[in-house]
Amino acid sequence: MQHTFQLNTDNLNSKFIDSVKSLFGNKDVEITVKDLNYTAADEKETNHQAVKNYLIHRADHPSIKVVSKTDFNKIVDDINL
Repeated sequence: MQHTFQLNTDNLNSKFIDSVKSLFGNKDVEITVKDLNYTAADEKETNHQAVKNYLIHRADHPSIKVVSKTDFNKIVDDINL
């Protein structure tokens, strides 16, 4: 069974929770909250920021060339001090 509720956050209260409980009884449910005012421009800005963060990370942590005789166990041991 699935129900969709659309309401303003000012209207969230214990009655809402009680209505969900009465609909589904004693079962596990999944509740997803989505901003209905979220626009494509917001998504573009979010993606843009994620790319900027990635580029900053790549600049701070450049790739290294690994030679074929590298002992990866030693590298892991060094990381897991």
